[in-house]
Amino acid sequence: MIRQIAIAALCAMALPAQAATFNAEFWDVDPVQFSGNSFGSFSDPFDFQTDVLDVVATPADLTFTVGTLDFPNESLVPTADTLDTVDTSGPSTNGIRTETARLNEFLGSEAAGVDADDSNPVFVAGSIFRFSGLIDVNAGINSFTVQSDDGFQLSLDGIVQPGSATGPRGFGSTTIDFVSPLAETIAFELIYYDSGVVRAGLFVTQDGALLEAVQAPSVVPLPASGLLLLGGLAGTAALARRRRR
Repeated sequence: MIRQIAIAALCAMALPAQAATFNAEFWDVDPVQFSGNSFGSFSDPFDFQTDVLDVVATPADLTFTVGTLDFPNESLVPTADTLDTVDTSGPSTNGIRTETARLNEFLGSEAAGVDADDSNPVFVAGSIFRFSGLIDVNAGINSFTVQSDDGFQLSLDGIVQPGSATGPRGFGSTTIDFVSPLAETIAFELIYYDSGVVRAGLFVTQDGALLEAVQAPSVVPLPASGLLLLGGLAGTAALARRRRR
């Protein structure tokens, strides 16, 4: 009986579980320039270090969380997961095209209030994202497929993965195999950018299924009141044992 009470007391003091999500950071690279090159908001020639990584080293314009990396349609049809970002039907004004797609359109159901101000919209054209969190991997080969427009850099367990497609591209697919000696939880980071030329899209899977974050296991210190309660229960149990003798 005492043991059952102790277990119930510990359960009562347990912290509520939180939904596992990826942390997301967003940098808005404005304006969308078309000055004779094909790289939109970025330099010509494009340089991933200067145009993307150096920007990511600065404070983000927005931070939020997402459950999966499937933008914009969340339709499980990756060839359709692209969003027109600028109006290319007419001439540009001083080298700048009209942006058409808002950030909340790109994020879809993951927006959760992001870019909710209609008077000051945030556009996705010419933007950089960083998604980070924890994922589970199996022992052996884990295949990560990133389908994107434009490029990305994938880091797993703190290591930038060879094969990341960092250059500007139309919607394309890249598969990176990660070998783990055992089943474990590792750090995940994906830096993705849209050049702002035509479309944007991102779709990430692990072994054929949508990539999901996991809740990091943690040791929760027992509150002082809980320690006193357990101490009292232990004393009661000892007294009960003496009385039975």
